[in-house]
Amino acid sequence: MIATDTTNGATESGQRELDRRDELALTQYLTVIDDLPAVAGDDDRYVVVSESGAAYVVDLGASTCTCPDYRYRGGRCKHIRRVEFATGERPIPPWVEGVDPDLGRHVGGPGWGDPEAEFPPGAAVRDRHTDRGGLMRVIRVLDEHADEYEINAGRTVADYNPDNDPAERVVEVVFEGDLDRHVAGWRQWAPADLPARLDAYCREWGVAVRTYAFPHGRIKRAFR
Repeated sequence: MIATDTTNGATESGQRELDRRDELALTQYLTVIDDLPAVAGDDDRYVVVSESGAAYVVDLGASTCTCPDYRYRGGRCKHIRRVEFATGERPIPPWVEGVDPDLGRHVGGPGWGDPEAEFPPGAAVRDRHTDRGGLMRVIRVLDEHADEYEINAGRTVADYNPDNDPAERVVEVVFEGDLDRHVAGWRQWAPADLPARLDAYCREWGVAVRTYAFPHGRIKRAFR
């Protein structure tokens, strides 16, 4: 089951509960493809392949799908919602966890492949290489590439991450453990407000919380 953070009302800053079809759309292994012959050249049409291998055509412009759920129940089925999330038509709230890591992998254009869409401010993320240090929270996605961002004099993010593409954009994060130690009540903040509120808190109370820089390909949205 998908986990959502309901602290501080959970509806602040545009947050809302996800319904069952949203949950399925985000967590099931559904593949969205935009270049198969049935849909190629049509910007509104996508093929969605389910875990069972069944394939359905979604027309995002008309909000229709060829699946049985849409035909017999109407409304926006999980396949339509999956396309909306995968293409960036509908943003994924940063407080949502348990998202399928392959969301939008085969879709051309904006969406999950865009670091700013994939890692919004306050999103919970993990290091793909190790769990040492635990969960982190996104502060910002920078325009700088890994081979441009210097951590120490003469050494860049790319130098510390030779297995990643040096052209990957840099994501600045903080560890939840550091926030727990130094920032009282931060878990009650809306995730999207984390960067601004953390900056204000540190200035008001004279504390310093260290940020870390990663190439975006080294981190992933967190699973609880």
